[in-house]
Amino acid sequence: MARKPDRRKSNQQRGTARDRAAAAAQHENPFKSVQRTGLWNLQVLAAALSIALGVFSVLTLSQGGVTGVRLVSHLICAVGGVCGAGFFASKPYPMLMRSLQIFAAALTVLGVAGLAIAAGAN
Repeated sequence: MARKPDRRKSNQQRGTARDRAAAAAQHENPFKSVQRTGLWNLQVLAAALSIALGVFSVLTLSQGGVTGVRLVSHLICAVGGVCGAGFFASKPYPMLMRSLQIFAAALTVLGVAGLAIAAGAN
């Protein structure tokens, strides 16, 4: 009686070392694209919030009812809104985009904090 051929796959590794390294890198972090998308959505939300508060500040400044500490805070928010708008325009330049995002967030936070302090002082 003849013996049947073994149909199990071989335990030997197939492919080159480059193929094995690429396969390992591919399965390293399965959530990488989800994390990148989530980070981008958070950055867009922060820039949009800076723009919205900047537009609100410009409208408030144009009505002329702002003086003193509130004037400075509204100006800071307006500059933060301009940086937020620049974030969208600088997409081909990642380093500029990151810098504008940081400036927009920082200026918006400083402006809102100044407005909160000015509101608490009155």
